[in-house]
This record gives sequence, structure tokens and C-alpha cells, in this order.
Amino acid sequence: MNRYTSKYNHLKEIRRREEVRTSIAKKINRKNDPKYIFYRQLKTSICTFIIFSILTIIISMSSSSIASAKTDTTKERKKYYTTIEIQKGDTLTSIAKEYSSSEYKNLDEYIEEIMSINNLKDDKITSGCYLKVSYYK
Repeated sequence: MNRYTSKYNHLKEIRRREEVRTSIAKKINRKNDPKYIFYRQLKTSICTFIIFSILTIIISMSSSSIASAKTDTTKERKKYYTTIEIQKGDTLTSIAKEYSSSEYKNLDEYIEEIMSINNLKDDKITSGCYLKVSYYK
């Protein structure tokens, strides 16, 4: 290697180091630049919006699929009424056991409904009389 080549390489290395220092200085000064700050905040806001939108879409899709799964498995049943003749030995409890369904929390709720429909003051019923009862189908 001759003396000019090594001097050229040395100058080239010095120029490269100066470029690196200048680049670092620009980056340091850039952090205080209002334009850089604005674009950094804008980029952060856009990323936040995109992530929030994706999460919202995922949650709404999962909740709608859960809701559709529930409606598929539980068909809406309609409420009907019929009149029955009270037989000897029948009680409101025995009638409730026969006609009550899962739409009622318990037998007492169904018995209260029968009493309300038929304007009964107490749970005493007489054979040969008729009761209006509800059922689901």
C-alpha cells in the first residue's frame, strides 16, 4: 500500500465518523423539534386507534356469535292457556307440577299465577270446578 492510498483511507474514515456524529446530533436535536413531536404523537394516536378498533371488532364478533349460539339453542316458546276440570284429590301443587315448565322459577311462582288468573283468594279448590292454567309450547 502506498502512502497516498493510506492517507485517502484515513480521510475517508474521518469523513464517515463525522457523518455518524452529525447523524446522531440530528437525532438528538430532532426530539425537541415540534414537527417531529407532532408526527410522533400522530403515529401513536393512529396506532392506538387501530388497536382499539381491532379489539372492538373482535369483541363484537365474539359477543354476536355467543348471542346467536344462545338463540339457536333456546327457541322462544309461546305461552298458551287452557281450561281444566279439577278432579277429586287435585291441589294447586299437583296441577302446578303437571303444567309448570322451566319458564317459571319454582312451583310457587306458577301457583301464584294460577291464583291470579282465576281470582283465587287462597289455595283451596273444589273438584268439578274449572281452572284456567297456562303452559308453554
